[in-house]
Amino acid sequence: MANDERGLQPLPGPLEQLVRDLAQRGYTQTTDESGESGIWRRVELRAPGHATDRAVRIEQDRGLWDVAIRLADAWFSTYDVLLAVDGAPHSSRTESYDERRATTLAVVDRLPGDAKQLALIQQRLADYRDQAMARYTRSNQQ
Repeated sequence: MANDERGLQPLPGPLEQLVRDLAQRGYTQTTDESGESGIWRRVELRAPGHATDRAVRIEQDRGLWDVAIRLADAWFSTYDVLLAVDGAPHSSRTESYDERRATTLAVVDRLPGDAKQLALIQQRLADYRDQAMARYTRSNQQ
């Protein structure tokens, strides 16, 4: 894939569409940067009405693209956030770029604005992290 006119690695089609979808929802692009070597790129979009506490990050690191959402002061996988919004047990899976776009839009559209509900989602995300760390620790002790 050829670099764009600025020398940046282009976003895959579904993630490029995600940027347009978020712009239609009022998100503002605040960052589009890349390392000199071109092995990473970061695009960030801020949610309307949120100074820094809610944003979407599309990031490439050594060829792989990922999407994360910022809640309060931390970045989370959009898949994890969707599970937390649904109150579902934690799981992990690989998503295609089309799935990442759909997951991100589902999170953006369904994320509550109510502080109590948002705190519950953040607690679920912290629980997911703790569960993952416990599994990792157990696997390294064997």
